[in-house]
Amino acid sequence: AKQQYKGGLIMREIGALEDDNVITSTVKAYIPIETTNVVKKGEKCKLAVDTKDNIVAMGTVIMLDGPIHGVPLGAENVRISVDVSIKEDAYLPIPNVSGDIFTIKQAIGTHVAWPRHLVLR
Repeated sequence: AKQQYKGGLIMREIGALEDDNVITSTVKAYIPIETTNVVKKGEKCKLAVDTKDNIVAMGTVIMLDGPIHGVPLGAENVRISVDVSIKEDAYLPIPNVSGDIFTIKQAIGTHVAWPRHLVLR
């Protein structure tokens, strides 16, 4: 998807959440670039779960649009190839239910969706 920029801002789709954390509606808005984690194709990265201090694996950013194992990637997620496990029993932040991939160990060598804010340089 082509990124749209406007003076230090980037166009993003933002979801409105209800009390049970279900996205009920979305709207496109310009948000400050500093609040986004801009990643580059083929870039090696550290992968965190829950907080940026909890590094569980090393991976590579894969810039392909489209679903992962039949599930849409989502605007705030990045497609990642999980290369090296640091905490192999840690649970993925976005499990691949259709592929029975729930832990870092199971994800080695596969592509998974990862929250953009937890993909670190």
